[in-house]
Amino acid sequence: MTPFLVDLSAWARSGHADVRQRWEMLLEGDRLLCHPVFAIELLHNAIDPADYRRLRADLEDGFEWVWPDATTAGIALGIQQKMATSIPTGQRVKTADVLIAALAVQSGAGVLHYDSDYDEIRDRGGESLQSEWLAARGSLESAKEGKVIDVPPRSECDRDLG
Repeated sequence: MTPFLVDLSAWARSGHADVRQRWEMLLEGDRLLCHPVFAIELLHNAIDPADYRRLRADLEDGFEWVWPDATTAGIALGIQQKMATSIPTGQRVKTADVLIAALAVQSGAGVLHYDSDYDEIRDRGGESLQSEWLAARGSLESAKEGKVIDVPPRSECDRDLG
């Protein structure tokens, strides 16, 4: 079974009642991979030094890691170029998402997310990216407000992964 690089958009919704069981199955099956782009994004939200140390230890102890290199950068630049030349605003996806997609392509993993940028990268970036939504697009949002609903409290999102 294909492993998945974790995107912050999926992590933030992992405690939602509709996806909690799937998230836990992927986690327990060692199918979720950590990488520095995700780790830096997540750790940026630490509330204090102790929280940072705890989160970092959870990531290091709870996940297998995939690391970028010069090849990753080349793939990312290629993806961005293909997107930029396919439509006028094609390169307008988040830089972090392009890097994550490049790392996924390089490592043969997919990306588990809740972010339409990955579909855009898959469709216009010219690479064979496996883009998988944690849940159907829009299903974890209130149709009325377009906001995420039932997001777990911070303590559930940052639960011990070890």
